[in-house]
Amino acid sequence: LMDTQTSDLSPLANLKELTYLDLHANQIHDLSPLANLTALEFLNIQGNPLENGDITPLAKLVHLKSLYLAGLRIQDLSPLTNLHELMHLNLSNNRIVDISPISSLPQLYGLDLSNNRIRDISPLYEGGVSRFIYLNDNPLNLEAYATYLTALIESGKDVRYDESDLDLTGCIGEILGPDNSPLPGVTVELRRIKSGTKGGLLIDETTTGERGHYSFAVPVLGTYLIVPRLDGYVFSPSPLLVNIDDDQQLIFPSLTAKIGTAVPSSQAQTLTFVTPTGSLHEMVLIPAGEFIMGEGESEHTVYLDAFYIDRYEVTNDHWDASLLGRDHIFRAGDNTYYPLVGPADQAVEVFAPLAAQYCTWAGLHLPYEEEWEKAARGADGRPYSWGWSESGEDISPYGVYNTMGLPTEWTSSRYDLVPDACCGEKTVKGGGEDAPPTTWARRPGDGYLNTGFRCALPGSAIGSEEE
Repeated sequence: LMDTQTSDLSPLANLKELTYLDLHANQIHDLSPLANLTALEFLNIQGNPLENGDITPLAKLVHLKSLYLAGLRIQDLSPLTNLHELMHLNLSNNRIVDISPISSLPQLYGLDLSNNRIRDISPLYEGGVSRFIYLNDNPLNLEAYATYLTALIESGKDVRYDESDLDLTGCIGEILGPDNSPLPGVTVELRRIKSGTKGGLLIDETTTGERGHYSFAVPVLGTYLIVPRLDGYVFSPSPLLVNIDDDQQLIFPSLTAKIGTAVPSSQAQTLTFVTPTGSLHEMVLIPAGEFIMGEGESEHTVYLDAFYIDRYEVTNDHWDASLLGRDHIFRAGDNTYYPLVGPADQAVEVFAPLAAQYCTWAGLHLPYEEEWEKAARGADGRPYSWGWSESGEDISPYGVYNTMGLPTEWTSSRYDLVPDACCGEKTVKGGGEDAPPTTWARRPGDGYLNTGFRCALPGSAIGSEEE
């Protein structure tokens, strides 16, 4: 009886064996005659001018499995409380605020609540609603949406959702293990990228649940980092750079994990190293184990003992605090001299012997090529510090910054790619804005405008926490 201008349902009142009835797009104001049709399993009354949105007569239709009630100005869902056989329920385009009456329908498979007045979806988690849920065009706040939707997923309900037109700001993500199964117990940080900050400002921290999901409410639009951490794993991409803007306020990022080198929780992850004159080096632990070095035909596996490396490059402030000559002016390759740039900038134009001398003076050493590459790329052979994509935030899996862009950096290893490498050339690592991450050879006695350095320290040099 679709679109037949039907307004009076009384002729149907005695069809007590009727199981299927479609009354879509008619002129029905009163549903009372339907109360007798207790055998109904399918009922569609969408698009009717129902009086006050009253669906009370439906309370007796306990065998309904599919019920379509879109666009009826419904506010009260209590008549549906006992329809325990319902599997599909469309309540879109109504005036619903409270969804608790339908929270305990055990067989419900698909639920469309789009375009209502719902602010609180916690009953969906507390009850038995499952599978497909549509919530777009509701005045939901992100905290409620993210919290309860994630809880629904974590409770094993395999929820699907349509986030289009939701007035929300944030992210709801999942992390999968090496076998593509959910990975619980991952610590996930949300960091906001702002000018003048390194690594972003920590906004929030959470842990993935049993089904590998996490959620964050984002206070303002902007660029964020999602940083996962779990001993024994490396993540791709990590960190994940996300832009939350007017066009995409709610995102659903997915990350995958690979087996990495486990780091005992009792072992320090970072170290603040104090030089003889009191300047500080923030250092990051690179755990012992194998890693994939090189790329293409030169790719091979290398084992390294644990070591620490500077999180950031050595700066002009570090150099000025040393005993090697304050206000030192470094010699450039063309014998032209340049003054230092700002005090917090990376120390560049340093020729290799002076870089090594600084590290030795500080009680550290200029890293070997192998140390530098593992610190920059992690253990899994990724081509970039952030993973496999061609763009990302320049932070390695261990939290080492700025290894892919300028400046390139000295290592203490000799450049032996070709047998006749001249003049004892040293290996320079890193990439630039106009070059991929790679290995370079440069004469150690020259300084270069775009070459700096950082220092390293053997893990064996650090004793117990008491020491």
